[in-house]
Amino acid sequence: MLFICSREEYIDAQLKQMPKLIEKFHVKHQKHVDEENEAKAKQEKLLDEARDHFGYDIPMRDPRFMEFKEAKRVEERDTKRKARREEKDAASVQKMQDTKDKLKQQSAK
Repeated sequence: MLFICSREEYIDAQLKQMPKLIEKFHVKHQKHVDEENEAKAKQEKLLDEARDHFGYDIPMRDPRFMEFKEAKRVEERDTKRKARREEKDAASVQKMQDTKDKLKQQSAK
């Protein structure tokens, strides 16, 4: 009898947690679906760019498409690096300007 009571209590406790677990599952599943849709959209965009570049439909497994895809990836990476570098340079210039202003204020006193 003791075993049955404790098991029923365990089941009740687990059933109370079930709505939270279901919600957690739905959130995780939706995130996964969104990531898949984003990847498909990115792939379609890349295929459209390749179609515009080559002037005709090209299969994804074609070596020329693979080269095009790699070139786009490298170009995107370089663009991101350049943007990061410019952001760093701008921050550096701002920091130097702030230091210059502080020195002017100190020398004026």
